[in-house]
Amino acid sequence: MERNTDQLLALGSSAAPTTLHLIDIENLVGCGKVTAEAVAEVRRVYMSASKAQVNDKYCIAAHPMNRNALLEGWRGASYLYRKGKDGADQALLNIYWGLQSPERFQRIVLGSGDFIFWQLVEDARRAGIKVDVLARKGSCSKLLNAYLIDSFNN
Repeated sequence: MERNTDQLLALGSSAAPTTLHLIDIENLVGCGKVTAEAVAEVRRVYMSASKAQVNDKYCIAAHPMNRNALLEGWRGASYLYRKGKDGADQALLNIYWGLQSPERFQRIVLGSGDFIFWQLVEDARRAGIKVDVLARKGSCSKLLNAYLIDSFNN
């Protein structure tokens, strides 16, 4: 049975989320092979910096080799796995572009400073959605830097 992205994001939610978090965990950790401990530390910092709320929706993308570390280090999210160059980025972009009603979210927090997300940011802003970016220090593209709410070291 095929479901649209909106239906998949609604699964497991008792209330409609107002914030969608799109997170490239390898980008935030700062390497391609992550550990559960590194993921948990990024989660701790991210949750505080993003001002996370109870009903927020988290979509976290990674290479399949990082599946176990992601599942151990960050529970309660939707997980996406994709191989290849920019695989996690593409998985997150597919989530956003697959939304039939992106404007149902009041805010999108992007856990990556990669330039590849520039068009997503512009589209969301045109739809009236507030966009915030969280990235590692020194890893945010110039165009996304205007939306940077926090940066951190790991």
